Amino acid sequence: ELLHAFAYSKGLKPEITPEMSFYKRLEGVQKGKYDILANSTVVTTESKDSLLFTRPIILNKQVLVQRKPEGENDSLYIHSQLELARKTLHLVKGSPAILRIHNLSNEIGDTIYIKEVEKYGQEQLLAMVAHGDIDYAVCDESIAQASINDFPQLDIETAISFSQFYSWGVSKHSPILLDSLNAWLNDYIKTPTFKQLRRKYYNN
Repeated sequence: ELLHAFAYSKGLKPEITPEMSFYKRLEGVQKGKYDILANSTVVTTESKDSLLFTRPIILNKQVLVQRKPEGENDSLYIHSQLELARKTLHLVKGSPAILRIHNLSNEIGDTIYIKEVEKYGQEQLLAMVAHGDIDYAVCDESIAQASINDFPQLDIETAISFSQFYSWGVSKHSPILLDSLNAWLNDYIKTPTFKQLRRKYYNN
């Protein structure tokens, strides 16, 4: 909806291509197949080497998705990051959260296993945890919050990362597009329409 609002303001018609793989999204922008990587992407030192980023759109973080405990002694339920040792976490293939989990593994001094899922997005991983197909996934908090009413059996209270800025990305060769996006975002983010949109999807 945010992308449609930008396009409408410029008299353009957006062509949106859903792509699960972060690597394919990144490659598509770098090679000129796509103009904007518009599923808000976490801004890190590593990602800044590959893309130009707009001003921050939302503040977000990655959270552990698991089922609520069935009892006080539920061995599957994780209470803190320290209990992630020797557990297998499922993530969308190429997720920026993978680097954070490697760092977290070093911080707790034990191995955290990572299973990258290529054919599903974060919403599908949430459903897989809810239905018992997998035990743990890592997703953006905003996506988890937007889906939690559909899956009341899920727990998303354990943070995996600190809060980070999420932005849209464009090619390093598109500084004019970046300026246009930033100018529009600077104005649009102050509007009641944007505040309503944020409440609709992010519940915060």
